[in-house]
Amino acid sequence: MKKICSLLVVAMLLTVSCKKDHAVKTKVPLLSRAYNNGATVYQFYYTPQNLLSKIELYDEGPGNALMYHFDITYNGSQVSQIVYKSMPGEVPVFRLVYSYDQSGRVLTSEYYDLAGPTPNVPTSTDTYTYNTDGILSSVTSKDKTNVFLRKTNFLHYPDGKLKESQQFLEQSNQLYMVAKSTYSIPAVGDRPGGLEEIEKILGPEFPASFFYESYNSLRYTQAGVITTNYNYLLSGREYNSDGTIQKQVMTIKNIKPVNPDVVIYKDYEYILQ
Repeated sequence: MKKICSLLVVAMLLTVSCKKDHAVKTKVPLLSRAYNNGATVYQFYYTPQNLLSKIELYDEGPGNALMYHFDITYNGSQVSQIVYKSMPGEVPVFRLVYSYDQSGRVLTSEYYDLAGPTPNVPTSTDTYTYNTDGILSSVTSKDKTNVFLRKTNFLHYPDGKLKESQQFLEQSNQLYMVAKSTYSIPAVGDRPGGLEEIEKILGPEFPASFFYESYNSLRYTQAGVITTNYNYLLSGREYNSDGTIQKQVMTIKNIKPVNPDVVIYKDYEYILQ
């Protein structure tokens, strides 16, 4: 089962002006819907303060049905918890509860298995560390007995954008790499509003398509043998008048195992809020 990795600390910058003692928020475009080949993949919802409040994920097959969604709760502007629910029936699956350091950065996230025998006891905890520039450098996961589960390291370009992620497991007190994603130098252009928060829930691959020209994904055996190798290329970008991406084409090169290329036509919608 693919585990959805999430790290979430919301720091939206709002441009405000004052008139008659009332703060007036400048409206910004927020990503509201993403399509693959005409089918809805994601739908995004926001609070009146432009904080991400819900993400819906859809099946791209016949019917384009809603599969599950994330409900996000805040304490002020900081996310306090995220609840994942599957459809139909909005069945609670897991819950993530966050703590923060004095700088407002995520310190830990606790994972609760809501379908398990002890839904009120965290089954694992992720601990976040940051480099001297305050950028996330690693996430370490341990189970409820403090046994190591996995570690993910993050390397960045000088401007802070993600350059590489590396995931490790452990055997006999030795870490070994099981996955690595490498991102090209980011293209020039603005990210649409809401994308930073979306990235921290869905991971870097989704927002990478907005400002990278390409990225590569590898998986390894414990012995270091590559088992899968996929290259993702972005092209044909068209933009709205406000500079947000309207559509583009993703070509997935299946290098290992060797398979025909997969071409995905991506379209995006926004709300002005």
